[in-house]
Amino acid sequence: MEENLLGSETKDINDLKGRLWVEWKKIWKLAFPAMLSRIGQYGMFVVTQVFMGHIGELELAAYALIQIIAVRFVYGILVKFSSLFLSYQFLKAYLPFF
Repeated sequence: MEENLLGSETKDINDLKGRLWVEWKKIWKLAFPAMLSRIGQYGMFVVTQVFMGHIGELELAAYALIQIIAVRFVYGILVKFSSLFLSYQFLKAYLPFF
C-alpha cells in the first residue's frame, strides 16, 4: 500500500502505452475515493431532502436554503484554507527565515 505516487519509477517503461497506463492507475488511485465521497454526499443530500419534503413544504424550503448556504460556506472555508496552506508551504520552501 505504501507506494510513492510522485517518485521516480524503478523500472523504465519505454513505450507510450505502458507509461500512460501507469499514470492512469495513479490518477485513479487518487481520484476514485474523491469521486465516491462526492457521490455519497450528493446521495445523502437527496435522501434528506426527500424526507424533509414528506414533513412539509416550509420545512423543505428551509432545509434547501440552509443546505445551499452551509455547503457554499464550508466549501469557501476549505478553498481558503487550502490556498493558505499552499502559500505557507511555498513560503517555507523558498524563504528560509519564514
